[in-house]
Amino acid sequence: MKKKSAFKIFISLIVTLSLTGCSPYDIRDDGVYFIEWNAAQGKVEKKINRADKNSFKHISGSYGKDKNFVFFKRKIINGADSNSFKRIKRGYSIDKNRVYYYGDSITNSSSKQFEIIDNYYSKDYKDIYYRNQALNVCSVENFEFVFHDSLENEYRRWTRDGCNYFINSIKVPSSEYDNLNVYPKSGGISSDSKNVYHYNRNICYDSKGIKILDTVDIKTFEVYGFIKCRDKYGNINLYNTMKQIRLK
Repeated sequence: MKKKSAFKIFISLIVTLSLTGCSPYDIRDDGVYFIEWNAAQGKVEKKINRADKNSFKHISGSYGKDKNFVFFKRKIINGADSNSFKRIKRGYSIDKNRVYYYGDSITNSSSKQFEIIDNYYSKDYKDIYYRNQALNVCSVENFEFVFHDSLENEYRRWTRDGCNYFINSIKVPSSEYDNLNVYPKSGGISSDSKNVYHYNRNICYDSKGIKILDTVDIKTFEVYGFIKCRDKYGNINLYNTMKQIRLK
């Protein structure tokens, strides 16, 4: 009962804050504090290092700034320009130079012609971004989602740019763009006429480049579960670090 009561109080506090637009920052004589709630500890107050209390302002949500820095909760957002920084939506913010995602700078991004695609993807005039990771696409104009949302988990999305396929921010290392098969309900599995890939790894090799699987029969290869796959020789263990020799 106590746990349920604590949880109800926690939810009530969160809802109240969201509806009232209250600032999670408190400016005191000894500095600026960030205040948050969690079910285990209740109200938690922590002082923000390097925050200037005389110039500090709440922007919106968990963002604040002073004359020197922009903050996401208690963290300084590296490189953010305090004067031009503004929050947009869905975790995205911009300043005169670049774009930010939940307090992390999106490397090499530009605030020029910036657009939010969805909760995880965005773009500017030169690249596509998954959260705070640049995809380094060959064509922004040709970028597209491979499947409709109903076929995929929203946290694991297949996309393509006219030259390469991506699973989230990871590029599949296949040279057969027009012959690549991707499996929408899998844990990042794809195949071409020669190889099978798990994210960016040829499944015949481990992450260190050591061969762990003798061969894969592409013609009979199939995926029948999240990370379950097989060919005519039998089941394939994608995470097996020991060499798999199968009878042929």
